[in-house]
Amino acid sequence: RHECQDRHGLPERRQAESALRRNEQKYRELVQSARSLILRLDENGCVTFFNEYAQSFFGYQEWEVFGRSICDTILPVMDEKGRNQQNFLMELLRQPEMFLQHECENICKDGNHVWVEWSFRALRDKNGALLELLCVGTDVTERRMAEEELNRLTAAVEYAADDVMLTDNYGRILYVNPGFEAVTGYARDEVMGHTPAFLKSGMHDAAFYRELWETLAAGKVWRGVIINR
Repeated sequence: RHECQDRHGLPERRQAESALRRNEQKYRELVQSARSLILRLDENGCVTFFNEYAQSFFGYQEWEVFGRSICDTILPVMDEKGRNQQNFLMELLRQPEMFLQHECENICKDGNHVWVEWSFRALRDKNGALLELLCVGTDVTERRMAEEELNRLTAAVEYAADDVMLTDNYGRILYVNPGFEAVTGYARDEVMGHTPAFLKSGMHDAAFYRELWETLAAGKVWRGVIINR
């Protein structure tokens, strides 16, 4: 009777195992085709999974990084600020919950440096010990480069000897640089939100200012000399 019950339950177990394999295959296909960088690391920071998108992005085949520390492959030993990335990796593995999201410098096989925003999820055993770390990344290199370019332009304007003013469409002042403060004697917080009317010297008629604003409103560049007070 016991054998009959076992034989009767065998097809059900096989169906369950087959369904599990199909689900695992679907999961693997989904992860492999995802347009995200997906890695799994063991408790020592060594790669146990490296999806196809990550392989294409970093230039490594999975077998080239499998079992190796990310500090030997996609994570530079020292970042651009001279910080030791091995220390970061050790801290990440020790307290992954402190780094749910982290943007850091990475390196491709060809030596090209990129910036990736990572999210991390710890996979633990029943005793709380770290088994693996799931890492999902997004390439933010272009955004990072745009931010750096903006910072350079901002620094150039800030340190320019000429006075620079930025207004909105209604002529309200949004920004003035230190050169403006030096030339006019007005502090930045005194002029923010006001129009430049307080600078009028009375040396220009209404037609002069009308022509200036009509030129700007048309999206053209106005050039001329303004006598300010």
